[in-house]
Amino acid sequence: LSLNGSLYKVLYFGLGPDECYPDRKSGSKLGLWANRVKHLGFDYIVPSENGNRADCRWAAFRHGEKGPGVCIVSTSTKESKFNFSASMNTQQELHDALHTSDLKERETGESEIYVNVDHELMGLAGDVSWFPCVYPEFMIKPEKKFSYSISLIPIAEGENIALVAQSIKSEERGKQHT
Repeated sequence: LSLNGSLYKVLYFGLGPDECYPDRKSGSKLGLWANRVKHLGFDYIVPSENGNRADCRWAAFRHGEKGPGVCIVSTSTKESKFNFSASMNTQQELHDALHTSDLKERETGESEIYVNVDHELMGLAGDVSWFPCVYPEFMIKPEKKFSYSISLIPIAEGENIALVAQSIKSEERGKQHT
């Protein structure tokens, strides 16, 4: 998902405040978190996809604190959470860079924002350096079937995101039970 660079302020309800992956949840707390897209990721020496936020109920991208924007809301019946990450670099740019210094420095509002929304992610592993394995409970089974949905909701200037997200989730659940 590509968003206008002016939607640099992120507010989400999920695990935080730092990046979080399926096998790293014990170091995170469920809460309401705010940041700028520029600060969601981490400058690892060798760039790669990073900055994931897990178990999110909703995530909003706004122009400033109370400006207009867009809200991503999980509307699935069984699973009401999702993962997301946002960056000012494309996946291709991250893949092509050998070092963080190879990435073009971008200021807030200057470039598009690239958002990944995922229902499931595999664990990171790496907790034992001599054998970088992902434990079976953090693998995604290829034979498993998934059904998942999200909604993208426009946010008006000054609108309360939490109320918008909650009303959408309630509305979607009502439709699914009729």
